[in-house]
Amino acid sequence: MPQTLMPQALFTSSLFTSSLYLLCLSLMAVACSGGRPPPIEPALSSVDSVSSNLSSRDLNRLREADIVIIGETHDHPQHHLVQAEVIRRIRPKSVAFEMVNTDQQEALNQLVDRPSDEWDQALAWSQRGWPDFELYRPVFKAALEVGAKLIAAHPAPVILAPLKLGGDLPHPLRERLKLDEPLPQEQREALMENIRIAHCGHAPPALTEAMLKAQRLKDAWMSEALLSAPSPSLLIVGRGHVHPKRGIPWALQQLKPSGGPKVQVLSLSPSLIVDREDDSVMTLKIKP
Repeated sequence: MPQTLMPQALFTSSLFTSSLYLLCLSLMAVACSGGRPPPIEPALSSVDSVSSNLSSRDLNRLREADIVIIGETHDHPQHHLVQAEVIRRIRPKSVAFEMVNTDQQEALNQLVDRPSDEWDQALAWSQRGWPDFELYRPVFKAALEVGAKLIAAHPAPVILAPLKLGGDLPHPLRERLKLDEPLPQEQREALMENIRIAHCGHAPPALTEAMLKAQRLKDAWMSEALLSAPSPSLLIVGRGHVHPKRGIPWALQQLKPSGGPKVQVLSLSPSLIVDREDDSVMTLKIKP
């Protein structure tokens, strides 16, 4: 999970609340005491950020996709403004969120009938450790404005529970999500290294292996949610889940190897320009 996470969000996104994980977090706090510098907040509106960095061709590529995956840094304010503007421009039929567990779908369905100042509480957002809900409010508002169905895409805690103690997932679930299909060795090693780096080199091997299993489960689970969502769909997710050769795009290929959806990744990064890595991946580097 290479995207930067606030310490509280680590509990939510990984769900490893064992004493071992608490110890690792303590070690991380010492080794990474400097933390990530506060994100640059460009003096641009979300409209300017999108229109000045994404061409009409880029936006058309997003509109033509069956699934758009927007990879973010969770606590970067400008990323969420860009996400909201992209939603308004391409008008997907559904918007899925990594930050909302599948057992919260009913609460998500009811947001349209609740005042926006109640959304944080309705989703138990702050209690689950995600960054300030104010960062995400524009994204939820944009999705509702275009009439998109909101999708809870993250596996519920009970699904991830077997991994907390170093166990494995039930065979039927692994079979359904194609999790017994191994990652290519090069990609597995790269993902393991990313996990170690993200935790400042202090994640022991057993925990790293468990976190790799959790990462793959989440990628496959969110992929399944996208395949069953009204199309075209859009996913809001941490940037560490969008790698085309080992993240959600790869998991989608495993679940639907032939005749699968057209997928477009937009990876948000705090820098200067748009990199078009290949036909399916664009990196929007937020313009300062």
